[in-house]
Amino acid sequence: MPFCATRQVDGKTKHSMRIIVLPLIALFTGCGGAGSTDIQAPPPTQLQTCARQNCDPAWVSELHIDQWFWSAGTIYRETVMPLATADGTAPHFPLWRPVATSSSVEVTQWADGKVLADGTDYYLSNGQLVIPVGSSVKLAPQDYPFVADKNSAYANREFTKEGGPLLIGDYEPYQLQVTYETDSQPASPLVAGSLPNFHQKLAACAPIAITYYGDSLMGVGTHPIPDLVGAYLSKLCPNQISYRNQSLPGYRSGDGATLADQRLNDETSDVIVIAFGVNDAATVPGGSVSAADYQNKISAIISTVRAKAPSTEFVLVAAPEANSDWAFMDAERFPGYRDALVQLEEQLQGVAVADVTTTWHDVVASKTFYDTTQNGVNHPNDFGVFLYTQTLLKLLAGIP
Repeated sequence: MPFCATRQVDGKTKHSMRIIVLPLIALFTGCGGAGSTDIQAPPPTQLQTCARQNCDPAWVSELHIDQWFWSAGTIYRETVMPLATADGTAPHFPLWRPVATSSSVEVTQWADGKVLADGTDYYLSNGQLVIPVGSSVKLAPQDYPFVADKNSAYANREFTKEGGPLLIGDYEPYQLQVTYETDSQPASPLVAGSLPNFHQKLAACAPIAITYYGDSLMGVGTHPIPDLVGAYLSKLCPNQISYRNQSLPGYRSGDGATLADQRLNDETSDVIVIAFGVNDAATVPGGSVSAADYQNKISAIISTVRAKAPSTEFVLVAAPEANSDWAFMDAERFPGYRDALVQLEEQLQGVAVADVTTTWHDVVASKTFYDTTQNGVNHPNDFGVFLYTQTLLKLLAGIP
């Protein structure tokens, strides 16, 4: 079941739908999965403008959506999972990029937005965030990710590849958010291909319709990706951007191909954002999906739509990697899926690729997966959603 979280930010209560285990529900009970023939899906949703959705153009400045992580010189709200040490000493946590000056650092708690005190609640040492003994920060137990919930309906899936326990749950209440200036900016995310019709309409602020079609990642976060993208584009062109989220938690690209006519051809969209992959890489049911099969299914979605709406353009998203330690995840599939999407972009007109895979891999390589996850296995937290959103906007809004 979804888990609804609330928190105080700038004196306001924020509600967020935490869809913690919906991908697991679908995969492990046979509701989805590649090649399903008895797929049950909710009715398609209708296109709506930002003004009628949970979407606010004011988020652009409030959440720094237009401060691009590859060029702004500041990393906003990078997350850290503050695990205690075994011996009770002050834990150290690496950051994604080197910190330019300690005075530029601000650390807050995700749960309530509390600003922490430099020197008392945290300090920097050799570029790492240190939580000293006596800090007001509530540290998670050292083994928090590795103590499964025995009462969970999914306890039989909470394992690492080595056979140890792995918690599938909510990690964000413990997480810290770190904002800091850096002189070593991350690489700009890969975007490839072109969307000439979409960009012509955007330049003229003509009405634009966008449909999102993928898995549960399109619904996670305090503000989900479609709403954040809608907020930015609607600030550029007020009342001209309509969108809807047709994504299905737990579904694979094969399910997306099966349902494409039903869920995509009921409305005409200028652009369809296709974002499958996380569940394709899961090893159940029936093993992970090969890159070739994944490519065929994504191609089938495009063909189904263009059979009725030939001018529709497509953004293909290379998904963020899931937890490589999870027993039921073949994380090595993700680079192959990305390359398969790039091949499609090279073959088809009006198709573009937004590569979240590479940026996500770079972040996790510098930190830990548990710093960036919401559920411990395959959902990004708010920082991951931010990176995902900005990568999409680099392509859609033509950001250099």
